Amino acid sequence: MKRLQSREAQIAQAEALLGDPELHEIAREELESGKTRRAELEQTLRVLALARKTGALVTVHAENHAAIMHLTRALEKAGLGLDDMDVIE
Repeated sequence: MKRLQSREAQIAQAEALLGDPELHEIAREELESGKTRRAELEQTLRVLALARKTGALVTVHAENHAAIMHLTRALEKAGLGLDDMDVIE
């Protein structure tokens, strides 16, 4: 949701700059980019909501080592480890 809110702020800011002749082209590109990314995020949220509603399993491909390590540390801090989760080997 934070990313979606951030995208909404980007779109609003770009729309506000459309009237500036010097920034119009940059604002137009930012607006187009923001709307495209917002649509992608909304689609992702719809899929996740449907998965939750139907009890489906959601898997995510992740290549961001820092993000994976952050989540791992957060789970460990909460007292959870791989033994507490369903893991397919």
